[in-house]
Amino acid sequence: MHYQTNYQNFSSIFAVPRQVVEQHLKLCGALALKALLLILSEEGGMDSGALARRLSVEEGDIKDAVNYWVQAGILSSADEAAAQPEPPAPAQEAPAAPQEEAPQKVVRSGIQRPRFTAVQISEMAKADSAVSPLLEELQTVLGRPLSPVEMECAVSLYSYYGLSPDYILIAANYCACAGKSSMRYLEKTISGWLEEGVDTYEKAEARIRDLTRQNENEKLIKSAFGIRGRDLTAREKQLADKWLDEFHQDIPLIYAAFEKTVEATGRISFAYLDKILTSWHEKGFTTPQQAKSSPAPRRGAAVENSSIDLGRLEERANQIYEKK
Repeated sequence: MHYQTNYQNFSSIFAVPRQVVEQHLKLCGALALKALLLILSEEGGMDSGALARRLSVEEGDIKDAVNYWVQAGILSSADEAAAQPEPPAPAQEAPAAPQEEAPQKVVRSGIQRPRFTAVQISEMAKADSAVSPLLEELQTVLGRPLSPVEMECAVSLYSYYGLSPDYILIAANYCACAGKSSMRYLEKTISGWLEEGVDTYEKAEARIRDLTRQNENEKLIKSAFGIRGRDLTAREKQLADKWLDEFHQDIPLIYAAFEKTVEATGRISFAYLDKILTSWHEKGFTTPQQAKSSPAPRRGAAVENSSIDLGRLEERANQIYEKK
């Protein structure tokens, strides 16, 4: 379907730079575009407070959105213009010192990304056909428009750190499914993966499978033991993975061990539980019925197997008592 302008409803108009449509429409966020239209519609512009009130958003979000157009050269800030320092006087030329060859930059796995302006992002999008689709897909995965700072982060992950769009998107989808839709969380997650050598799509896919399985294991154990209001500790998660993934024990068998643990100790003790389940695994028990007749480990076994003679200690204590 073809659309065209209906000039009959044009009582007044204002200009919009063609560059906005040709270079920035796919890259700018919705808030940035709304703010730009309001600023262009008012002769003399608008301040951030007035924009925030008109659009019912926080002033900090407005400043972040409008900064996209400032960096792109579409708008200018009166405050920044007034704060520009005088150019320094030309210094007397000194003899040129011999320059050493600059070392080749090595990109570290830690996320200390460079800064890209809106103009640079626009130029990169024109030069690399993968940039615009990446930003558009990220907005879909995260369920909201990206701010200029978030676009800068995404472009850095792709261009500076050499991560593929598929890598970034699968990581973003994992974070979104976990209820974390901020680019800050995505950046932190990817940073941790890179530190551990997870630097390709295939490795990221495998890591997500492992994390998903571990999360499911934790949910199963917490539900079986009635644990609420806290996550499992690192050691408890390790034991849960051991029972479910290494021993391939089912929840009914694990719950039977849980009941024996509570009867013997009066509380949830993962260490005691592990002794029971390890013993049952070594005996080949796979059902609660098989394990029912198996005695629970004795408490204080470490003391009973020690080299201390408890009988002699008791005899000595009695002798001391009789002398009093």
